[in-house]
Amino acid sequence: SLATWVDDAWSILLPGWSGNPIPVPVPRESRSWLSSTLDAWPNARQPLSDLKARRGLAIYRESLNAERHYSVAYASLGFYKVLEMGYSRQKLRNWIEETIPQIDQKQINLRDIEKEIGKSTSKIADFLCNEARNAIVHAMRHPTIDPDNASQSRRLSLVLPLFQILARKFIKEE
Repeated sequence: SLATWVDDAWSILLPGWSGNPIPVPVPRESRSWLSSTLDAWPNARQPLSDLKARRGLAIYRESLNAERHYSVAYASLGFYKVLEMGYSRQKLRNWIEETIPQIDQKQINLRDIEKEIGKSTSKIADFLCNEARNAIVHAMRHPTIDPDNASQSRRLSLVLPLFQILARKFIKEE
């Protein structure tokens, strides 16, 4: 989970043993920039002692994995679960409404979200905390999202990057 957080990229925990009794770096997908798992990095960091923070990072990692495998609904739900760790639903809605204006416009194009959902941060916060959350969590209660219906999934796809930015900001600051 720490590697996922530092690289802000998906990762998968797999069981295994290389047969070497001495820990050695395991090769991974190469990138054009430095990575968190170069050489001694895995042994230089200690696991987080705060269990809540560890759980938040683990859920964040799982959300990135879901996004990587095109599961927009489960990625969104995971990022929402990270946010939900610290607030009741109403306090979370208020935090989102206060936080959206602070987001760097280079990170996300809020105009597309505003066109689809509404221009006010209040409407966006309501959508994230109520409609989007409920549509993912509940299969038979309104609102729902049919994963096979592209027009229904489109709205959720639009807000997925916002969910991720908010979850990352929440982990950093809260």
